[in-house]
Amino acid sequence: MTDTPESAVSPEETEYPPCYRHPDVQMAVWCSRCRRPICTDCMIPADVGYQCPDCAQQGAPRKGVAGSSACSGSGWQQTPTGAPVTLVLIAINVLVFLAGITPQLNERILIFGAAFPAQILNGEWYRLVTSLFIHSGLFHILLNMVALWILGSQLEQLIGRVWYGLLYMACGIAGGVVFVLMATQNVPAVGASGGIAGLFGAILVVVIRKRGTPQGALILRQLLLLLVLNIVISLLPGIAWQAHLGGVIAGFGIGFAIDITKNTLWRALTVGGVMLVCAAALVVRASQLGFG
Repeated sequence: MTDTPESAVSPEETEYPPCYRHPDVQMAVWCSRCRRPICTDCMIPADVGYQCPDCAQQGAPRKGVAGSSACSGSGWQQTPTGAPVTLVLIAINVLVFLAGITPQLNERILIFGAAFPAQILNGEWYRLVTSLFIHSGLFHILLNMVALWILGSQLEQLIGRVWYGLLYMACGIAGGVVFVLMATQNVPAVGASGGIAGLFGAILVVVIRKRGTPQGALILRQLLLLLVLNIVISLLPGIAWQAHLGGVIAGFGIGFAIDITKNTLWRALTVGGVMLVCAAALVVRASQLGFG
């Protein structure tokens, strides 16, 4: 009986150790850091080869280096810069809310800055911005600020302060525009929900594209649960679900542009395109209703 060269042995005849996290699954590669066997579900792309989830987590992303998160390998890069824009947004919302504690001031704030469809269609477009920082009650602002911190602080570190700020405002404005277009009566809308829904949409598009990784699959399941919860909340009486819808759609589109390209021009064109569509929609709607 002659010896069979090693190169001629078929994969089925070769004994491979099981994945260290999944004993019933055969290994695919060795972790380039700790050399433990890992399967395809545990393979996380690294600068050299693949790493196991434990090593990827220990090797925290450094400034300017793409992390081993669900966003690795895309245009999103995590940098330990904190979330100053998110904190500023929260601070403005809280200050406006505290300023409106007295009924007289609260009435003035609403009259000046709430998103009244008729006034917006009559040229007061600034209300699409001011309404994002006005809230109708303690529970309203608490719910929105917690969501803004959870989503915003993560997203700001992933895409940078400038793009994060542009994304948030563009989605908030888009949400307001959809509300104005779909509003059946001249009831005002207030709150940061449109911008926050946009952040949700932006994160969702990334994890959908990265759903094949363990982190992406886990985050996707969590986000889908939050999506169901937000849909239920949006259907409650007194909730401007139109703003949520507009924000999510804008966030999904802008997030997709940021995710697939690092080109500043294309990102800017996407944000500008969303704003142009919003402006055109308002002009057409105002003309139909005889405003302006």
